[in-house]
Amino acid sequence: MTDRHVVFINNHPNDCVICKSTAMQPFARFSNVPISGHFCRTIQEKVPERDLVFDYCPQCAFVSQRLSNISINYSNVARSTARQIPGYTKKIIGDLIANSSSGLLVEVGCNDGTFLNLLRQEGFFRLLGVEPSRKLAAQVRQQGHEVFSSLLEEESSREIVRKYGKAQSVVCRHTLEHVPHPLDFLRAVRLLLDEGGLLMLEVPSLRPIIDQMHVHEMWDEHVSYFLPDNLVSLLIKAGFLIERVSVKPHLKMENIVVLARAGVDCSTELPNMRREVKACRDFSTRWQNVRLQMLEIVRGSPRPLVFMGASHPQSNLLNFSGISPWVDCAIDDDPSKAGLWLPLQGSKVPIWPMAKLKEAVAGGTLLLTGFGYPRWMKEASEVAKGHAAATLDILNLLSAP
Repeated sequence: MTDRHVVFINNHPNDCVICKSTAMQPFARFSNVPISGHFCRTIQEKVPERDLVFDYCPQCAFVSQRLSNISINYSNVARSTARQIPGYTKKIIGDLIANSSSGLLVEVGCNDGTFLNLLRQEGFFRLLGVEPSRKLAAQVRQQGHEVFSSLLEEESSREIVRKYGKAQSVVCRHTLEHVPHPLDFLRAVRLLLDEGGLLMLEVPSLRPIIDQMHVHEMWDEHVSYFLPDNLVSLLIKAGFLIERVSVKPHLKMENIVVLARAGVDCSTELPNMRREVKACRDFSTRWQNVRLQMLEIVRGSPRPLVFMGASHPQSNLLNFSGISPWVDCAIDDDPSKAGLWLPLQGSKVPIWPMAKLKEAVAGGTLLLTGFGYPRWMKEASEVAKGHAAATLDILNLLSAP
């Protein structure tokens, strides 16, 4: 059930795209990790694996995946992000309305059209989506939207402007962290905008990863991890003037939301990021300590071991920590995953629907890995308790000093 493949790119591990440091340092390494987003129909099905290696900049704390000359081709990806619309979306749309609801608005990385639909409901009528996935682009067109189906690069930006004119607003939600060359990408976004046009940019924050050991938020598709200060510096280098920066909680993580105006290319001096750099430098040692504690607790827990969720946060946490050989099955509330197999490091586990949780967990241990969905985890905990099963809160283990 592979829906994407790797392609060659040129990415040097020692270049920091933000401050141009040539001394990127090792941040974390996870070996032989199955490519995420794959669900197998049989236990015999083969899934590609690769090492994930991340480096950090000792000047600006920017974290980047060392791609070893590979990247992800998203042309056939069909994953929907409809369930990931944050609670602060109305505020974002309000800012876009204040800028203009009559001018052209381009959403770069429009996925399945969920956000474009929300904009249309609020009165936006000149909307354009940019989406490299052919399957998702087709879905968005079926909903009545114009879509430019391509990666956004300088050439495609110029083509969009020739065809549709300059945009008054650009929305880019959870796309920048996926691209191998973030500065080039932001310069391509800048080409789409009228002078003074508004960019609304949203990316996940590195801070919960380095402060709370939320390693489950690291995965093979994320090339870059930002903090507000180094993201601002990158935007300024790309030709933007910063209007507002905010950090928003979402599903036990944090998102950085930036409003910026298309301006002139200028330089900026980064603030002192000594604390963040130290957290990056110490990350690998701290993670190993947490990992070993977690592994000891899990090994001593009653079997079967059942975990919640069969998406990349769960599979990567199990693989990174070394827990994967001890787990027996996954429970997921997405009916399309039921009956499939989730590839883990050296094994595969069956994915069962929520209706089979009682049968799966009886007398064993439920790992509370439904990150960001406390109501679901509470419901599952009550089921486990009623069937003589223990529960183990993984987030508490990760955040323990």
